[in-house]
Amino acid sequence: MDASANANGMVLAQILAQLESLQLSQAALQSKIDALTTPTSPMSSRIATPPKRTLGLPIPGRSDSPSTLVPSASAFPPSSLSTSPPIHSMLQQTSAIASNVATLDVAGAEKDREKRLYPQRVIITTYPDQSGIKPVPLQWGAPSPEERGPVVCSRNPTSIKLRNAIGAHSGSYSIYRALAIAIGTLDPMHKPNYTMTEPPVLIPPQPSWSDPKKIVSFDPWGHMAAQAFREQLDAGLDVRPSIAITKAHIKLSELDHATATGALKVDGKIVLESLPLKDEHGNPMAGSPGIELVTSKAAVEPVWHLPGVAERFGISEGLLRRALFEDTGGMYPELITRPDIKVFLPPIGGLTAYIFGPPAYLSDETKELTVRVHDECNGSDVFGSDICTCKPYLVFAIEEAVRCAQRGGVGLVVYFRKEGRALGEVTKYLVYNLRKRGGDRADTYFKSTELIAGVKDMRFQALMPDVLHWLGIKKIHNMVSMSDMKYNAIVESGIPILKRYDIPDHLIPPDSRVEIDAKIAAGYFTSGKKITQEELRSTVAASGKSIWVGHARLILPRKLSSTTSSHNESSVKIIGGASRVQYEYRLGGEQHQIRGSLEKDYGSALTRAVGRAWNGRGCLWWDGAETRLTSKGWADGRERYFKEATALLRTLNAISKSPTSTDAPHHLQLLTAVFSSKEVDSVGIASFLISRGFYSDLGSAIQRIPLNNKSNPSIPLVATLVTLPFAVFPITSAVYLTSFVDLLWHIFTVPLLPNRFPLASLTELSKQLPFSSLHIISPAIFTDPTVSLTSRVHLLANLVAFVNPRLSKLSATAFSAFLQGIAAILESLPPQALDPPSKGVQETSWAMQDDSDMSDVEVAPKPAQIRTPPMISPPLDARTVSRLQSLVSPAQIDALLTLTSKQPSTRPSLFRVLLSLCTAWPSKKDKVLSSLVFPQMGSLLIKELWRGWVRPSPLGKDVRQALEIARDQRCLEVWTPLLLLVDMYTHALLTMGDDEFFSIATRSNAPRNPLTLDELTAFSKQLMNITFPLYWNEDQLNVKEDCIPGTTIRWEPVREKLTKCLKAIHTRDSRRKFTHKDHWLMTSHIDIQSFCEAAIFEEQKLDRTSSRSLSKRQMAYISPRLGVLNNIPFAIPFSARVEIFRDFVSADMTRLDLSDPFARPKFHCVVRRGQIAKDGYDGLNSLGAQLKGRIQITFVDQFGEEERGIDGGGVFKEFLTSLSKEAFDTDRGLWLFTDQQELYPNPHAYAREPHQLNWYRFIGRVLGKALYEGILIDVAFATFFMAKWLGRQSYLDDLASLDPELYRGLIYLKHYDGNPEDLALNFTVTTDDFGVQNTINLIPDGTNIPVTRENRMQYIYLVSNYKLNAQIRLQSDAFFDGLSDIIDPKWLRMFNQQELQILVGGTEDPVDVDDLRSNTIYGGVYDESHPTIGAFWRVVRSLDQPQRCALLRFVTSCSRPPLLGFKELNPKFSIRDAGSDAARLPTASTCVNLLKSEQALRRKLLQAINSGAGFDLS
Repeated sequence: MDASANANGMVLAQILAQLESLQLSQAALQSKIDALTTPTSPMSSRIATPPKRTLGLPIPGRSDSPSTLVPSASAFPPSSLSTSPPIHSMLQQTSAIASNVATLDVAGAEKDREKRLYPQRVIITTYPDQSGIKPVPLQWGAPSPEERGPVVCSRNPTSIKLRNAIGAHSGSYSIYRALAIAIGTLDPMHKPNYTMTEPPVLIPPQPSWSDPKKIVSFDPWGHMAAQAFREQLDAGLDVRPSIAITKAHIKLSELDHATATGALKVDGKIVLESLPLKDEHGNPMAGSPGIELVTSKAAVEPVWHLPGVAERFGISEGLLRRALFEDTGGMYPELITRPDIKVFLPPIGGLTAYIFGPPAYLSDETKELTVRVHDECNGSDVFGSDICTCKPYLVFAIEEAVRCAQRGGVGLVVYFRKEGRALGEVTKYLVYNLRKRGGDRADTYFKSTELIAGVKDMRFQALMPDVLHWLGIKKIHNMVSMSDMKYNAIVESGIPILKRYDIPDHLIPPDSRVEIDAKIAAGYFTSGKKITQEELRSTVAASGKSIWVGHARLILPRKLSSTTSSHNESSVKIIGGASRVQYEYRLGGEQHQIRGSLEKDYGSALTRAVGRAWNGRGCLWWDGAETRLTSKGWADGRERYFKEATALLRTLNAISKSPTSTDAPHHLQLLTAVFSSKEVDSVGIASFLISRGFYSDLGSAIQRIPLNNKSNPSIPLVATLVTLPFAVFPITSAVYLTSFVDLLWHIFTVPLLPNRFPLASLTELSKQLPFSSLHIISPAIFTDPTVSLTSRVHLLANLVAFVNPRLSKLSATAFSAFLQGIAAILESLPPQALDPPSKGVQETSWAMQDDSDMSDVEVAPKPAQIRTPPMISPPLDARTVSRLQSLVSPAQIDALLTLTSKQPSTRPSLFRVLLSLCTAWPSKKDKVLSSLVFPQMGSLLIKELWRGWVRPSPLGKDVRQALEIARDQRCLEVWTPLLLLVDMYTHALLTMGDDEFFSIATRSNAPRNPLTLDELTAFSKQLMNITFPLYWNEDQLNVKEDCIPGTTIRWEPVREKLTKCLKAIHTRDSRRKFTHKDHWLMTSHIDIQSFCEAAIFEEQKLDRTSSRSLSKRQMAYISPRLGVLNNIPFAIPFSARVEIFRDFVSADMTRLDLSDPFARPKFHCVVRRGQIAKDGYDGLNSLGAQLKGRIQITFVDQFGEEERGIDGGGVFKEFLTSLSKEAFDTDRGLWLFTDQQELYPNPHAYAREPHQLNWYRFIGRVLGKALYEGILIDVAFATFFMAKWLGRQSYLDDLASLDPELYRGLIYLKHYDGNPEDLALNFTVTTDDFGVQNTINLIPDGTNIPVTRENRMQYIYLVSNYKLNAQIRLQSDAFFDGLSDIIDPKWLRMFNQQELQILVGGTEDPVDVDDLRSNTIYGGVYDESHPTIGAFWRVVRSLDQPQRCALLRFVTSCSRPPLLGFKELNPKFSIRDAGSDAARLPTASTCVNLLKSEQALRRKLLQAINSGAGFDLS
C-alpha cells in the first residue's frame, strides 16, 4: 500500500509541476502581451477571477495571489465566457503573438503615443474588494453637498480607484470627448478652470434635495460642484459639474408675430424689443426688429441613482443593472461587477429648464406657475415640420409662460432630449413613411409606431418630475400639456396641478390632426369633446380634404370632396354655429332613417342644428334656434338618446341665455331628471356637462334673473341644480373637486347671491352646499389671477354670508380650510380694494404712522399717500359692503377666537386671516387690532403668540444665520404669528402708560403688560436679529420686490412692521432702562470703523446725486448703512453715531468751503446786549440756509459801546448761548414748560400767527447752527416735541409729562369696568384761547358720536394725539423747517429723542480735568513744565464741579464739555501769559479759547469766572 501511495504521490507531483509550468508559461506570455501594449501600473491588476455571488447578482470575485491569476476550468460554468485562453491553445496563441510582434514594431510610434495617453494596463472592470479600491463616500439624499459627497466617474489615474459612479460625464457627448483625445485635440489630463462659472441665478437647496426618493435621475448639487467640492478639486480629484445655470435671451420669429398681434406685450423686463438688424453697410434695416425674451436656464445632465430609478419603475435594482449592461452592448461591465457603486451616468441626452420670471417664485406656492414639459422633436421644433404639433405647442407654451410671469407669477418650460418619443429620429422617419404609404389615419397612428419599434412610446415619464422637485415646485397652477403620462407622473410625485389646457385648435397644422385625435382617443387630456372610434377612423391626414368653419370642422371623404361641392356649402352653413364640436357628413339611407325617427319623436321643426348621436353612426338633428324639448318628446325618446349629453349641453346653454323664458323651467326639470335618474349614466353625463361649463351657464342664468324677481319659477330649480353634482360624485373624485371649484368661481362670484333666492330656496341651498368638504380645496384656488378683482370681492362676501352661520358645525379641517380660503382671497386683493369709494372723508386708520401728518381742525390723522387702488366695477352694493364689514366686527372676531380656541389646529389659519385683514383693509386695521388687543382675551392672545409660537421658533435666534432661516420654508408657519404679534403689541403700546408697561402700579387689580420685562428683552432681541439683516443685506433679499418664501407677504412691509415695533420698545427702554447695556448693539457683527467710513462715503455720494428729502425707506434701498442709521440707529453705538454726525457736518462744510475757521466772515451782525433776540432776528433771519456760513458778531454794551473781543468764533458762541436764553424764555409766549421743566411750543392760537411761526423758523435755524458748529445749548426740550424732529408722533405714554391730570383720566377710562357711555363723553376736545372756549371735533361729526366700550381706545388715542401732536403741529413744522435749513433731516434720524437732547445740550458728566489738560496748548513763555502752569492745574483740580463748569463757560461760553471729549474743542483750549501786571484779573478771549494766567491765581480766577461780565472784563 505504501508503494502504491508513493506512486500516486509521484504522479500528483508531476501533474502539479506541469500545471505550475503551464501557469508560469501563461504568466510569461501575459507579461509579453502587456509589454507590447502598456507598461505595468501599480494601480492595475488582473481581475479575470472566479465568480462569486454578491447582493443577489452574479459578480466575479478575485484574489491577489499569483496562484489564482489563471482560473481553473471549473471556475466558470459551461455557458460562461472566460477571459483567459484554454491551456491546450496556449502554444498556438504564443505563435500568433510572436508573428504580430513585427506588425506592432511597425506601429511603434502610434503605440508610444497610446502609452503616453493610457500608461496603465487595460482595465475592463473593477471589483469592490480589489486592492486599492476605495470609492469616495457618496450618500444619496444627504442634506448638504459635504455630507452627500462628490460624484466621481473619471478613469484618470488620480481618480480611478476613488470612482463612486459608473459611466462618464456629458452623457452621449462623452463619445466625442474620447474621439478628441484619440486624435490629439484634447489633453486627457486637462483640468477645467471653473473660475467665474458659478450660476448667475440662485437655485437654493430645497427639502426635496435631501429626500432620496424625490430626485433620482440627476445630481441636485450638480451646479454647485465646482464650489462645494473645491478642496477635492484642488487635491486632484476629477469632479465635474453636471448642471450649469446661466441667463440668456430667446428669439423666435413666432414670438415676433405674437407681439405684433398683441398676444405678447413688451414690458422691458421679460419681453424686450430687439436691437435693429443692420445691413451689409452697417445701417439699421427697416421694419420692426421683433422681440426677445429674458430667461434663466439650467442645463442638466443625467446622473442616475440606480436604487431610486429601479424603485421608480417598479423593478429590482439587479434587473435594471442587467438590462442596462446587456442592452447597451456590454458597455458598462461595472454595472454587474460593482454593486457597491449606486450611481450611473447614462450616455443619454439631458434636459434644459427655461425659467421666465424670478426663479425664486418657482418654490413659492402663492405665485402663479405655468409649466410645459416638452420632449424634443427636432423636425418640428427646429425645422417646422407640420406632421406633428410639437413646434406650435412649444411656442404656445412659451407665450403662456411669459404671460404668467407678466401677471406676477413665473413660467417654466422644461426641454427633454427624447427625440421621437425616445425611439430616435431614424425610427421616427421610418414610422412617417409607413403612415404616409399605409393611409395616415388616427386609428392606426400608434399601431404604425408599434410595427416598427415594438412599442408606442419609450419616454417613460416616471423620472420627469425630478427637475420640478429640484426647482422646489410644490404646486402647478397651469399645465400646458395633453399628456396623461406627464400629468400622472407629476401628480403622483406629490405636485398638484390645478389647471390643464391643451393646444388651441387654430394652432394645429392640418397634417397634425391625425396625431391629435389619436392622442385624445387614447386618453390624452382635452378641453373639448372626446373622440369616438368611429371619428378616429374618419380622421385622415393630407390625403383627404378638411373644411374649417369657425371652431368646427367638416371632414369630407375623398370620394365626395369634388362631387358634392354644392351640398357641402349648404352643410357648412348648417354647422357654422356649432362651436368646438366636430361633425362628419355622410350620405346614405341610415342617416335618413335616424333623422326620420328623431323628427317623429321631437317634431319636424327640429332640423337645423346638429348634435352627434350616441352610436356615432349618423347625425342627431335638433332645433338649435328655440331649443325646445317637450316632456313627451323626451320621455318617448330617452331610451334611445338619453345618453347623448350634447343635446343636454345645448339645453344648458339655452337656459344661461334665457333663464326667464317659459321653456327654462322645463329645461331645468330635464337637467334635474338627468342628474337624478337611475336609468341612465348620470355620472357620465354629469361629468360631460361639468367639463363644458355647467356652472358657468348656471351662474349666467342666475345673474340674468332680475334681483327683484324672486318669484320666477326657474330660481328654485337652479338652486336645486347647483348642488346636485355633489350628490352624484363621491368626495374623492376629481369631478367633485372640479365642481366645487366651479361652484366657487361661477356661482359664488354672482353679486348679492343670497338676495337672489326666496327664503325657502335659500334655506335649502344653504343646507346642501358642500362646505363640510372645504378641506379638499387648496387655498391657492382662491387666488386665481385670471379672476377679476370684482369677482373675488363678491366671492368673499358670499362665502361670509353662507358659511358664517354654519361655522360651529364645521369640522376642524373644514373650518381651517374656510379660514385659509378667506385669507387667500384677502391676500390677493390690493390695499383699499374693500373700501367703497366715498365723496366724503375717506375712512382711514386712526393709529397714525411715523410719517403721518396732522390737522389742527379735523385732527384724525391724515392717511399716508396711497396709490389709487384698482376700482371695483360696478361699485359694491350696500348689502355686500355690510357683509364684508362683518369680517372686522368685534363680535365676529370674538366668535372666531372662541371657536378656534376649542379647535387648536385651526389657530394658525385664524392668525393668517387676522393678519391679512390688517394688510388688505388698512382702514379697518385698528378696528381689528383693537378687537384683539383690548378685551381681556387680548392679553392672553399676545402671550399665546409669544410663548407658543415666536419664542420657540428659530427666527431671530442667531443674527449670523438670519437670512438662511428667514428664507427657510420650514419657518413659514411662524411668520404669520410673529407679524400678528408685532402688529398687536405695537398697537397695544399706543395706549399703554408707563405704569402699565413697567407693571409698577400699586393697585392689585391694575392692568399689566402682557409680556414681562424679561420677555420683552428676549422679544426685542429676536426682532433685532431679524430686522438688522433686512437692512444690512438688502441686496441679497431684494426687500423691495420679493416676498417671504411661500407667502404673498413682501419683505418691505415686514421690515417696516418690525422696525416700528422695535422703535416703540426702544423708546420705553430709553426712558427707563430694562435691557442690559449692549442689548441693542450689532457691533459684534460689523466692523464699526469701516461702517463709519463707508456711511460717510455713501452720504457724500448722496449729497451730490440726490435731494435731502429722501425718506427712511428710500435711504434703506440706496445704502444699507444709511438704512440702518435712519431706521434702527440704536444698532450702532451712540458715540459712533455722534462721530458720523460730526463727519457729515465736516464734509458739508468742505463742500460749502466753510472749513477754514479763520476765513473772512461773509455776514456781519451788530447785537445789543439787552436786545439779543430781536437784533439777531432782524439781522440774520433773512439768511435762511446761508446761516451755515461764518457770521461776525459785534456786541454793544448797555452804554452803546462795542465790546472788545478777538472774533475767532467764540463771540458767535456767546451770541448763540445768549440768544437761546432769550428765545426760549417762556415769558415771550412762544414756549411753555412741562412739569419736568422741559420746553414745548405754546399751543395757543397766538403762537400760530404767521409772525410767530417765522420766529419758530428762526429759532430752529439758530439751534441748527449750534448743532452744525458743535456748540452746546443749555436748554431741555420735551420728548414729545423732539419726536417731531424725527418725523415721529407721540402717544399716550408721553401725555403724562404734558398734562398729568388728563393722562390719569384717560387711563381711568381705558380700564373703566362700567359702561363708558355713562360718562357722557364724545369725540371732541375743548380749548381755551384767552378765555374763548372752542370745541374741536376729533373725527367728523364727533359732537354726536358718544364714547363707547368699542371705540374708547380710539378716543384715548385721538385725545392724546390732539394734545401732543395736532395742537402744536404748525409751530413744530415751522421750527423743523428752520432746523432743516441747517441740518439735513436724515442726520437727525440717527438719534432718538433722548440722544438728540444730549446732542443739543450735552450731558451732565463731570468735567474731566485730565482730558482737558491733555488737549491744551500753551503760548508765550508757558509750556507743560512751567511752574505757573502746574499751579494753574492744581487750582483747577481743587475746584468743585460747578466751579469747573463756570470755568468752561468763561473760556468756551458753554458750561458742558464737548460730547466726544476736549479733543473736539476747536480751536484747542490754550493758555498764555499776559505780562507782569499782578493786579490784573485773568481774561478770556473765548474766540480762540486763550486764558492768560497771573499771580493770586485761584482768587482772581474765581472772581473772573463768576463775574458774568462781557468780553471787556479786565
